[in-house]
Order: sequence, then structure tokens, then C-alpha cells
Amino acid sequence: MTERTRLEGTAPTRIDLQGAVGATRIEQLPSGSAPVSGSLPLELAKAFDVRRAFDAAGSEADLFLVERRSDGRQCVLKLYRRGLHPKIEVLEKLQGCDRRFVVETIGSGESEGFWYEVLEYGAAGTLRDLMGNAPIPEETLRVILKKLNEAISYVHSIGIVHRDLKPENVLVRSRSPLDLVLSDFGISSLSSATHHFTTRSRTIKYGAPESAIGVVGPASDFWSLGLIILEALTGRHPFDALSDIAIAWQLTTANVDTSGIANARWRLLCRGLLTRDPQKRWTAEAISTWLSGGAPPVVDDVPIRPAQKPYKFSKVDCFSTAELALELGRHWELGERHLARGLILPWLREELRDQDAANLHIDLTETRSLTNADRLLRLIVGLGRGLPPIWRTGSLDRGTLEAKCRSAMSGSEEDTKLILDLSEHGVLGVWGDGGHEDCADWQRQWTAAIDEFPKSWEAIITAGGPTKPVPSVQSFIPALLLTIVSPDYRRELEQDVGEKETINKKCYWLVDAQLGTSNAALLIKRAFQADCVAQGEVEARAELEVRSALHKIQNHYTAAILEQDEIESQIVAIEDQMSRNRAWEALNSSLKELTSRLFEITRVSVVKKALRRLIGLSWIECLMDGIAFGALIIGIRMLVGYVYAGDPVGFVGERLTADTYTYISLLPLLAISAALILWCSGRVASRYVVRRLFRRTESQKVP
Repeated sequence: MTERTRLEGTAPTRIDLQGAVGATRIEQLPSGSAPVSGSLPLELAKAFDVRRAFDAAGSEADLFLVERRSDGRQCVLKLYRRGLHPKIEVLEKLQGCDRRFVVETIGSGESEGFWYEVLEYGAAGTLRDLMGNAPIPEETLRVILKKLNEAISYVHSIGIVHRDLKPENVLVRSRSPLDLVLSDFGISSLSSATHHFTTRSRTIKYGAPESAIGVVGPASDFWSLGLIILEALTGRHPFDALSDIAIAWQLTTANVDTSGIANARWRLLCRGLLTRDPQKRWTAEAISTWLSGGAPPVVDDVPIRPAQKPYKFSKVDCFSTAELALELGRHWELGERHLARGLILPWLREELRDQDAANLHIDLTETRSLTNADRLLRLIVGLGRGLPPIWRTGSLDRGTLEAKCRSAMSGSEEDTKLILDLSEHGVLGVWGDGGHEDCADWQRQWTAAIDEFPKSWEAIITAGGPTKPVPSVQSFIPALLLTIVSPDYRRELEQDVGEKETINKKCYWLVDAQLGTSNAALLIKRAFQADCVAQGEVEARAELEVRSALHKIQNHYTAAILEQDEIESQIVAIEDQMSRNRAWEALNSSLKELTSRLFEITRVSVVKKALRRLIGLSWIECLMDGIAFGALIIGIRMLVGYVYAGDPVGFVGERLTADTYTYISLLPLLAISAALILWCSGRVASRYVVRRLFRRTESQKVP
């Protein structure tokens, strides 16, 4: 058994899935554009660069053309949608397949519940590119037929039914010589029995009649091959421009028209491949005989008519429950009247003798909680197993739902009512119960999103966001459904929200609301986008201001912080506020409180220092005043002695010689001068010290 592989040993990776229904044609990026690795999960982006994206992926996955970084090889990366994964048995068989018939599987694995495959890339495109819109020459078509017959026979021999064979799923390795292989086995199943029940989405234009009732076998792939050959011969598909419901009606009630094929042998081939009865349809052996020049028989193909008498409905004879279900869906109001009047039950019981269908009719009639529309819907689903989903004559395929949702969001009252009816009646869920897994998945997601939306909206307001009333049901229900059925619209939402992700992370009420990435969350985030960005920008600016202020405080007031445990605690609290996106709150409350506290501490400290210095200066000034006062007394004494006694120094003069007497007589003047100089100097010095002290106090204000 082939072991599933992981890419270069990477760890599990979450995949953000996106995409849309349609053809798998590759869309070129502008020349010289940079790789868009951001489209991939982180771990896959480490291994690959995205070079191109498919214009539209299949219904179950997104496809990217990538370049492997290890060796530069170009591959196709297939990312399955949320909740979908290939069957392990099929995947293991495909990894060991003969590359002559099947696209090479380079790697595959699961990442956090999401699946991916890395596949061979065909630079020559697909069979759709080769076919274009014109008939293919018969010689070329013979080669195509031979190679596809061999490839289909091979996958059947290893127990795989492709189930979605179409030109887009045939890879062209080269055009000269022509080399074709089968690709895109996303909805394949193991053919453990001749027929296998299926409910997964398929391309109905190429689906066999039996697939409409949920039965698929190897013969179904040959029906698809017949339609490919018919389209290649005539240049157009016989079901072009028909809706899914019209195609289903055509498959149920009529044969495919092959009259447009001029060549009788090719017409014989198409009739054999497009035989409605899978037991009588041509398969690989008959095709090989035809290619060798033989003419295998074609069994007359007449639709099975199980009822003895038809049920006449809207001028159409219905011979089976499938035909009746189709007609009831095409004429909804008339169907409600027939059901309400009990006209259908006798035919189901007496003519068709289908007790299951009759019991379903009775159960619906006896369920009083159902409206006539509800009963008719459930009857159509029960009678027409495999019928494309409809509601009141309108298709419910992905494309139609997307268009209706967009129209409702643009103001269409009719389409708004339609979407609300789908929600109120649980229409998608009914079809899901009937076997349509896509509808079941849509209904499940839609119901959860409708329940989540008002709760998440209130969570924003509770967390501190702007007080806005919850939008009306008419507004958000269509938008939620569009987010679910349209990968393109969800991708737009993700991109719109993602562009502001960095600044959004600064918005505390958005972060605290913890909305996640659900469909409802994306819509709510976009509804609050402008408010969130404004709050985030305010928060970012406030954070810069707070960090700058804290830096200055920690640099200028280190001693105060070390001495006061309370200050350190306040700084830690402010940093915690910023980590919780509360920088604006910290700037306008906690930081102001901290600066006020620091100012008070600084003011007290400065005043204490000033008082100590002023006391010291006061003692100095007192000393200076004492010296000056003493000098003044001495000077006066000497002056008086000199004036009245001619002896300025008294008895000191007797000990001095006559030579020094002249100089000593000048001492009063010198004493007075010295005293004045000391006094003035001391005063000026003390005033200078005081002014300098208070200038420092002024400069030490808190930032």
C-alpha cells in the first residue's frame, strides 16, 4: 500500500480555502509579477511559490500552479475545501497509477484537518483548450478516442470510477505527438460493486441518466466520453444554454440527439455510448471493435415506463416518479394544488404501485406543521432522487444562489423574499436530506452563521465597540448565504479584512470579542471595519506616546523608581494595559497618575534639598555678617582712636617700631574694605546658589 506523503516533512498546516465553480483554465499573472506565496498556508508557502492561479477551481477544491523551491519544478497544488477530502483508498491507488493514463500525484497529505495534493502540471493545457469551439478533425478525434478509452479502461481495471469526466479533466501532456491523461479524481469512488450510490456534486452536463437517481457505475464514464466525442464532432454541447433542471428533464424523458453528426460511423459510436440503459451502453470492448472497423450493435433505447397509465400533469404524460417530480418542479403552483387535492396519491398507490412513494405522500399530508409548499418540496425530493435542487421553479445551483444573494443585497425585494423563504423553510436542508451533500453543507453553515451573527454583533458592543443596532434579517441573511456559496465573495471579505489586520489587532474591542474567521465573523468585521481601523490607529499612536513617556521616566527617575515599589508596580500595570490594547486608556489615566506621583516625589525631594542648602547658606551668611560686623567695630574703634588720641591701635602701637606705624594707621580702611568685600561676595554667592538650585528644580519636571 502506498504511504501518504507530506511535502518536505512539513508540519500540519491550516489551509484557508477559497475558489469558485467552473472550468479549470489557468489564468496568467501579469508578466514579471511577483509570486503570490501569501495565497498558500505558511508551511506550503515555504516549499512552493505560486506562479499562476486557476481562473476558477472545481467545486471541491482550489487549484494553483506552483513552483517547487527545492528543484524549480512546476506542479499543480490542489487545496480541498473545508470539510472535504479525497477517499484514502482512491488516493493510494492513484499514487501508484501508470503515468501513461493518469496524471502523476507528486505528493499529498492532511494539514490540520484540510487535505492537499501536489499534481503533475501539463503545460499544453487541457482537452478543453484543444477542442475550442470548433469541430475537431476526425483523424485527431480517433486518437483522442483511443487514448481516452485506454485511460478509462485502465482506471476501471484498478477499481476506480472517475465520475466527473469532462474536457477540463483531461490533461494534455503534449500536442505532437498527442498525449492525454485523466486528471481531477476529487469525487471518484471505489467501484466495489457494479453500481455505487453517490451524492457528491458532479458536472450535470456530462453526467449519465442513472446519476440523476444517485446510481453511478463504470458505464457512467463511457456516457461522459460519448458526450465529449459528440461535442468534439459538432463543435457544441447538446445541453448548452439549458438549466440543470432542463438537463435533468432531458435525461429522464428523452434521448440525446445525434442527428447533427454527418458521418454514419461516428453517429453509430455516439448512439452506442449515449444509450440510456447502462447495461446496454457501449464500453471499452465495443469501442475497440469500432476502432478496428467493426460495428457493434446499438440497442434501441426506450425510456422505462413502470406505470400502466401515466399521470397527466400540465399536458404531459408522466410514467415514473422521476418524470412526475420534474414536472411538479417546473409547475410549482399547479403542483401545490394537485397535492392539496389528493390527486397524486391514487396514481402512486394504484397505477405505479409504489408503496414508499404513497407512504411519503400520506406522511406529508398528515404533518400539519408543514405548508403546501413544504409538502410539495419534500415530495419532489422524495420522488425525484438525484434531481437538481429547485424551489418554486427556480434552480438552487451555486451560480444561481450567488446571483440571487447579490441581487437581494442590492435591494431586490423579490430575491430578498426568495432568500428568506429558503431560510424559513429550510429548503437547502431538505435537499441535503435527499442526498445533496453540497446543500446539506450550505444549510448547516448557514444555520450556524444565522445563529452566530447577532451574538457576535452583541459581543462587539459588550467588549466596548460602537453601539450599532444589529442589521435587519433581510440585510444579513442573504450576505451570509453569499459568503457560504461564493468562495470569491468570501475571498473578497478575507482580503478586505486582512489588509487591515495589523491595525485591527490594536483595536481592543475587536480583539476581546474573539470573533474568529467564520462566515458571520467576516461580515461583522467588515461592518465594523472603519470604526475598528480608527480605534486601532488611535491605539497605535497612544502606544507610541506611552512607550516614549515610560522610556523618559525610566531614564530620568531611576532613583525614584528604585526607591518606590509603588512606582515600579504602576509601570508594570501600564505595560500590561498596552499588551491588552489599552494604550489610549493608559495614556489618559494610568500615565497621568504615574506622572503626578513622580512629580510629587520629585517636588518633595527637591524641596528637602533646597531647605538643606538654604539652611547651610543661612549659616554662611550669618558668619559673613558677623565678620563684617566685627570688622566694622574694629574699624570704628581705630578711627576714633586715631581722631582723638592719634593712636589707632592703642597699646599695640607701643610694641611696634616707628617704621611700621605709618602702615598700621591704614588698617581701619583695610579692615572696612575687607569686611565689605567678604560680605558682598558671600551674599552674591548665596543668591547664585539659590537661583541655580531652583533652575534645576524647574528643569526636572516629569515628561
